[in-house]
Amino acid sequence: MSVKELQINVANITVGDFYAKTTWGKDDYGVSILQVNEGGTINFNADKAVFDGSTNVAGGVFGSGSWGTLNITANELSIDGNICGTYGTLTGIQHADAFDLHITAGNLVMAGDINAGSMGDGYSKHDRTTNIAVNVTDTAELTGDINVYERGNIAISSDTMNWEGSATVNKGTLDISKVNNLTLTGVTANADEAVLKVTNGGTLAVNENGKLGINDLKTAGTYKIVSVDESSTANFWKDENLAYDRTSMFAEVKQNNRDYDVVYKELQDLSADEKEAAKEQIVAAAGGTSLAATSVIGSIVTDSGAVAKSAPGAKAFVAAVTGSADITSAQAAAHINAAVQMGETSGTSANAVSVASNVTGTVTGRMSLNAAPIAEVGGKGRSLYEDKSGAGIWAQYVHGKDKVRDMAMAGGSASYDSKYNGFVLGTDFAKIGKFQSGIAFTYGSGDTTSVGGAAYSRNDFDFWGVSLYGSMRNSDTNLIADIGYSRSDSDVEQNNFGSLLTANPKTDTITLGIKGEKLYQYDNLQVMPYVGLRYLSVDTGSYSSDIGGLAAFNYAPERQNIWLLPVGVSLTYENITDNGWKIRPNVDLSYMWAMGDTDSSMTVGLPGTTAADRLGYTIMDKGSFIGKVGLEAEKGHMTYGVSYSYQKGSDAKSNKWFVDLKYSF
Repeated sequence: MSVKELQINVANITVGDFYAKTTWGKDDYGVSILQVNEGGTINFNADKAVFDGSTNVAGGVFGSGSWGTLNITANELSIDGNICGTYGTLTGIQHADAFDLHITAGNLVMAGDINAGSMGDGYSKHDRTTNIAVNVTDTAELTGDINVYERGNIAISSDTMNWEGSATVNKGTLDISKVNNLTLTGVTANADEAVLKVTNGGTLAVNENGKLGINDLKTAGTYKIVSVDESSTANFWKDENLAYDRTSMFAEVKQNNRDYDVVYKELQDLSADEKEAAKEQIVAAAGGTSLAATSVIGSIVTDSGAVAKSAPGAKAFVAAVTGSADITSAQAAAHINAAVQMGETSGTSANAVSVASNVTGTVTGRMSLNAAPIAEVGGKGRSLYEDKSGAGIWAQYVHGKDKVRDMAMAGGSASYDSKYNGFVLGTDFAKIGKFQSGIAFTYGSGDTTSVGGAAYSRNDFDFWGVSLYGSMRNSDTNLIADIGYSRSDSDVEQNNFGSLLTANPKTDTITLGIKGEKLYQYDNLQVMPYVGLRYLSVDTGSYSSDIGGLAAFNYAPERQNIWLLPVGVSLTYENITDNGWKIRPNVDLSYMWAMGDTDSSMTVGLPGTTAADRLGYTIMDKGSFIGKVGLEAEKGHMTYGVSYSYQKGSDAKSNKWFVDLKYSF
């Protein structure tokens, strides 16, 4: 420890780690570890500070002689002992000044009482005002009582406060209106006294919009939270902001101007009206209008018996989310919305479309007029349309990266990154007149990870497929057609509010396409405008999720019928080297319209119940620009190629790299 600055009545102390323990014993009142006297000021700053001091009612860790200012700041603060704002046992002090104690911490752990004000005869009796402010950025863990007496003011602010103890507000003020999430521990049913007692003109201020949780709720009964006598004032928490296991119990607030009691009942003991109220409460706690699956969440209450047996995973998950005092109802909605749409938060349907598009783009490119060389020199690598050309085999490797941001879905949006690697192996049949055809097989794997959002989703998927393709060339025009089938098998995992949800959706895609081309040749330059039309049937069968082997949600996506209309132009230049290589750079620019079921929906439900919600989501952009550049080199029977394509829509973009190898017989 080092004293950086010392002035008359002012001490500025800055340390790294600090530890102090009283030498008087835990129950001696003694002198506080940090104490200001007669107008003094102490400014204490530390990264980590531990204070082990007195637990006597008239002693403590922090205190004062008569008046002054004590400022405590630490990232991590631990207190074992009382905060003494009662002026010890001295009495009869007459002065107008105040004792001001300000505690600022990132996290606070305290075992001891917080006392402020004039206790009266037998302890402290004085006219000074005591102001204690405890400001915690993150979490406050408090074990002990809070006592406010005459001319005492205690204000506590924290994002999360876990408290085991009770409070007496006697003539003073207790302000916890800036505690966002308060959890009470050690509260018992049907107790004689309330946790917070306000008497003799005292004032209690709580955060009406904050969460209130009762951590030790075990039995049905009445839990006395606040009692207020006729001379005192207090406000209370809103009913929907109570945090408890709403999937098993129902909390009914009994409130008047004087008292705030919470009556808990088992769901099976509810009347019809109470069950409807319980349904409304759990939906409100799960996000209300922000919640995508209101019927499903409500059925956990109305069909509690069936849900407990057939969907225990969903019940436990919803209980944890809606019963937490650490999150708002809007945050609860985000967690639940992610769970009921876990397949689409990881791009299950979008991946299937992307995989199918890769294969169809490859096979139509194989049959394109670009496959015909400008000069009949060298091998037959791409010379599928030459007279007397024979069969050939070819292979392509593709590496793709898709990025989706804020794609619309029920209750919010989906953002994810996808990458995959695949191989296409094809064979071209011998040319028959103007007709050329072939067959291709594809296989690959990839993964998708969600970006941002309330939950982290990952989709590891494999895919395979087969395509038949053919073309009819007539001089400088060409008509290409193909039909294909592909299957994507996904293993989806979602880490969501401490739970791991798993699911295995499978998607079947059937595609049919037709493309027309027109070739314009200027010496070694080919200019080829084209237009196409493609139909995709994307069918993800019904599937289910579980949590730790326990059944959670059922999902039944609709089949999507999607139509794609690409319009573009391709430019190819061919150069023949002295040693016989044909070098062909290529540029392809297009725009593609997407029509049909680009916006789709699914039905989400719970096993063992009839409750279901219909949730909408977007699969792909309604339009996108596509650019592709490539380079091929042909000599003899072999052709080698590399290319890169970029696709950009309003919410999605894609980068793909290709490597080609072709052999003609």
